[in-house]
Amino acid sequence: MKKLKKSAAFFMAALFAVLMILPGTPSVKTEAASFSDGDTFEYGYYPQSLVEDESLVSALDSLVTDSESFGFFSGTGSRYDGNMSAGDFMTYSDVVYEGAEYRRVDISSYRPYLTGLAADDTGDNSYQDDNGYYVSAHYWFKFEPIIWKVVDASSGLVLSESVIDSQPFRSFVYRSPSVSDPKFSYLAAKGGSVLCANYVSSNLRLFLNGDFSSLAFNDSESVNTVTSVNDNTGFYSLSGVSGYEKLDFADTEDSVFLLSYDEAQSLGDNEDRLAYPTDYAKCMGVYTYKYTGSSTETSTYDAYDGVAAWWLRTAGSSSNFVCCVTNGGAVKEEFYPASTTSCGVRPAMKLENLETYEISFDVSPASGAPQKLIKAKNQPLTLPTSEAKLGPLSVIGWSEQSGAEEPDYLTGDEFVKDENTILYAVFGDADAPEISVSGVTENLSGSQTITFTVSDNIGSAGYYFGSSPEFDESDITPFSDTEVSIEINQSGTYYFTAFDSAGNYSEPISVTFYLISFDADDGEVSPAEVLAKEGVSFVLPSASKSDYTFKGWSYNRGASSADFAAGESFTATEDTSLYAVWQTVSYNPTAGAALKVKSGEVDYRSTVTLIANALGVPDDYILVLYENGEEVARGDNKSVSIVMNEMKSGRSFTVKVEDSLGNVAYDSSGNALQKDIEVKVNTCFFAKIISFFRCIFHRLPVVTLEEK
Repeated sequence: MKKLKKSAAFFMAALFAVLMILPGTPSVKTEAASFSDGDTFEYGYYPQSLVEDESLVSALDSLVTDSESFGFFSGTGSRYDGNMSAGDFMTYSDVVYEGAEYRRVDISSYRPYLTGLAADDTGDNSYQDDNGYYVSAHYWFKFEPIIWKVVDASSGLVLSESVIDSQPFRSFVYRSPSVSDPKFSYLAAKGGSVLCANYVSSNLRLFLNGDFSSLAFNDSESVNTVTSVNDNTGFYSLSGVSGYEKLDFADTEDSVFLLSYDEAQSLGDNEDRLAYPTDYAKCMGVYTYKYTGSSTETSTYDAYDGVAAWWLRTAGSSSNFVCCVTNGGAVKEEFYPASTTSCGVRPAMKLENLETYEISFDVSPASGAPQKLIKAKNQPLTLPTSEAKLGPLSVIGWSEQSGAEEPDYLTGDEFVKDENTILYAVFGDADAPEISVSGVTENLSGSQTITFTVSDNIGSAGYYFGSSPEFDESDITPFSDTEVSIEINQSGTYYFTAFDSAGNYSEPISVTFYLISFDADDGEVSPAEVLAKEGVSFVLPSASKSDYTFKGWSYNRGASSADFAAGESFTATEDTSLYAVWQTVSYNPTAGAALKVKSGEVDYRSTVTLIANALGVPDDYILVLYENGEEVARGDNKSVSIVMNEMKSGRSFTVKVEDSLGNVAYDSSGNALQKDIEVKVNTCFFAKIISFFRCIFHRLPVVTLEEK
């Protein structure tokens, strides 16, 4: 996390004295200008962008106490049987966190793309999963300024630049079986006469002047909207065609509304009518065109990738269709049925006061100033960031005075003055130092040396290292290098923070060490303590003690079995004491016990059974045969054998007498009961001949390696 610490004057003064003496230009403020057609501005707020930061999502989830149902319609599977009704398969919760508002959307079943279809878990009848939003999940969206485009500055007509939601024109649709003409057969109620294409009573009109307006605008914004008288004459392009009858409905008076067929046509050509949906609209189920042609293929359709269709208020060619703008920007009278949820919403309205102010930005002596912005009267404007650079410094904010050392506004702040204004860049280092950690090893010692490497645009100025994340300026050590090594000899959690010359500091990085102590119970172990970093494993040491065999380490003092063997990897999760586990050495398993083996010789290419014999060994001991340090066979207390097939060269073995714990037994003289054996191969000519005939007649030798 990066922070700007304005109070760190002891780092900043010298730097700004050199870098911030810039040429001055007087502040300019003039009278307001008027909007022009095509201008854009911010007005009102609505949930738009998906929140993807996991830590922010977790913080927002903790604030949710209850939820509200959207009341979206779904049916029983038939599109127009009139059996659709409101349900609770999608809910929402609105919260405020750190000054910003967010909306959570929960999806328990997919919203169908026609209200008569059933809500289900498959997504077959929905575009939500195609847009990346899935059942049994929830998503957060941030309320952001709505961007409006001026359609007609003379009348104050504006249109949202994006498709901001997905709603059906008519939630309830019933196809009357008694009316055969589709011009009049799709009704808004069973037994009624209102046609689905009638904007006057449509659910979408109710949504725009109800839920949308109350959510998007505050009181002062609502005052600035004008009640507009809207003509709802039906689609007329087929007038004069035999049998065609236009569907005309009464005028409406609304502050927020949909554009008409004529108003959409006046926007320009198809490209001028294209609109992209917000993340929120995609989650609501709007259909988004996806170009699926070849990546190397040139097509006019790839320009429409990601575009959504949007509703108009003009009735279409029949009672079930309403005019809309398609994914290709064309204005159509018969494209989506009135009950679809896959068509998007672009609200329109007329504003009483379309005065604007020009906000421009000066980044001299650097280059790359942001484009000037148009601010609507009484509406805040979000100040932009800038890519301008002054040596290693970047724009950290804006001031109304040239040459200011401290910004009046940080990037991302809201600017509320209704004046033409020039804002001047304030340069500084907005980036905190970056820290990496190295030097921590698997050292078997009671101390560790940890190295912190610091990287920063303008150089480091100091660091803090201590056992608490909280500190003050007296705890900071001056530091102008890129690396500092610190020896740690006590367990605990330590924090490191680096500062640069501009007063920026990195979020404290923490490192945790644990102390592992080894209690050898009067034996010898080295080292007796190991300081290990959390997550870094080390190899456990061995221990020794006269007349005892070391079995390993246990969490418990006096244990008879070990939790860990010497040489095993160990990763500490807390300060830990480990205790040695000892086994008394057995010097005399029985009087006269002896292991009698000798080297032998076998024929070339023979299949040989090797047997080693022991004398006088008690039943609780066994003979174990090793080759190259690996166990290859174990027997009983008298013998051990192994079959060697296709021998072409000699082999060496070690035979040991061991107890049940794997300890080697000793005879009465203190000599370990183990012997090395070498089996040689007779490779002379006659031995090869003999071996050949033995293999034919399966006369396989058995070699017993014992003294006779």
